[in-house]
Amino acid sequence: MDITEIAEKAVIDTAKEQSNNGVEQDGITTLKSGIRVRFKPVPPYTINAVQSKIKDPVVPMVPHTDAPNDPTKRIPNPVHPHYLEEKRNVQQKRVDASMNAMVLFGVELVDPLPGDDTWLKNLIYLDVIDEKEISAIDEISKELYYKKYVVLDGEMLDQLRKHAGVTEEQVAAAMKSFRDDEERGTDPGSRAEAQS
Repeated sequence: MDITEIAEKAVIDTAKEQSNNGVEQDGITTLKSGIRVRFKPVPPYTINAVQSKIKDPVVPMVPHTDAPNDPTKRIPNPVHPHYLEEKRNVQQKRVDASMNAMVLFGVELVDPLPGDDTWLKNLIYLDVIDEKEISAIDEISKELYYKKYVVLDGEMLDQLRKHAGVTEEQVAAAMKSFRDDEERGTDPGSRAEAQS
């Protein structure tokens, strides 16, 4: 096999892989799962607006060393363990919220949600969703859950990153977050608030 044949074979093999892994036709990408989606850019303002809803924790105040019994002389303690933990929680919540926004606004489902809710029952079984909350789930939440826990895979995250301008670090943080959610079986960021 000469160089030309090798190059042609590489092109053909790549084309075949792309046809199996999700080809974009008329803006529609078919994922390996067979689910068809359209990727759309997400305005940075949307991401900023979502992140800004998650407020920074309040720095705890501690007695001043010169006047430990004087309640009017207190100083901020930005290295308090509870405060540092809450700062980490806030950062993770912002990453989660950003990825939720990108998934919700940056991925359009071409086909409607499945007619039966088997996928939703599976999420309840896995304790991803509390069964008591199921009656309160609106259509937007349902769409987000479906995209996030059923549709979302590494391929989709990569496509989302390309279309929405997401950095690789954000994708890595999101994937870690989703893995952590699966291991905990809980909602991201559901920890007690830090005490001062």
